[in-house]
Parts: sequence; structure tokens; C-alpha cells
Amino acid sequence: MEDQLETEIDGDRDRSIEMEMNRVKANAGTLTNFEVLDFLQSRGAAKDSARIIVFDYLEQSAACNQTRERITEFVKKCKKYNLAKAEILNIINIRPSSVVEIDPIIEECESRLGDSVEELVELVAEVLPAPPTQTESDDAGFEDKQEIPDGATNGNQLTPYCSVELETCYKDLEGIR
Repeated sequence: MEDQLETEIDGDRDRSIEMEMNRVKANAGTLTNFEVLDFLQSRGAAKDSARIIVFDYLEQSAACNQTRERITEFVKKCKKYNLAKAEILNIINIRPSSVVEIDPIIEECESRLGDSVEELVELVAEVLPAPPTQTESDDAGFEDKQEIPDGATNGNQLTPYCSVELETCYKDLEGIR
């Protein structure tokens, strides 16, 4: 009788732990493009076509040249701007190089940041490396004649197909966080 009670308690405890783990996985949070690229590199992007498409996109984005150290440094340095996590994530993923590019990322940008928005753009250029297709002349506002994948702008925006497929990768990533 006592053994049966212990087995039931252990079973309840196991189910409770499993439910808690699933809840934690569901709240794993958002990922930067760098984290997705890192995951795909570690797990092998060639396993299915969706991963290959996302991997190819990320290889042409700023994520290709980013490191955990650079991202951490950027997050620390931009704390003084009181940006939301989603705004920081978008800045890391998009890597805006001008006020015009950063304005739609930050809600009420002009009223919240005022003149310091230029400072933030400089911080992005200083800390976050440029994507492989973006040259120094692009940072100065000049267009370089480069082939841009269908549906992308300067390699910074996902095509609709890739954004749907990226959700598949996010689900895979939930298991490792």
C-alpha cells in the first residue's frame, strides 16, 4: 500500500515537472537572427529545405558577422536609451545605419530619444558589424550595385516565405534554451 502511494506521488511529481518544463519552453523568449544562425550552424542547416532557406538568408544578413560578445556589449550600451526588448532585438537584427531606418523601429522615436537618436545610430555602427553585402559606402548612404534576394531590402528583411519558415526554427530552438 505504501509503495503504491509513493508511486502515485512520484508520478504526480513527474507530471508536475514536465508541465513546468513545457511552460518554461513556451516562454523561452525571442531570439536574435544571430542566435538562429548559431543554432542552424550547430545542428546542420542541410537537414531540410526550410532550414536551408533561413540559413542562406541569415548568412547574407548582419547576423553572419555578429558575436555574442558584440550583442551583449550593444545591449549594455543602449540601456541608457530605455528601449523595449523588442526594439533592441529589431535593432540587432536589422542593424539600421541611419535615423530614417531606426525611426520605424522605435516607438515615438523623436519624442523619446530626441537628438540622441543620432548617437544611437553611431552606437549601432560602432558595435554591431555590418552585413557582408553592406560596404562602408552603404553606411554613408550610397547604394552599392548588389544583387538583393527577392523580397529583401539590403538583406535586412525576411521574405514572407522565410518568416513563416523561421517559426519552425524557433520551435526547434525552444528545446535548447
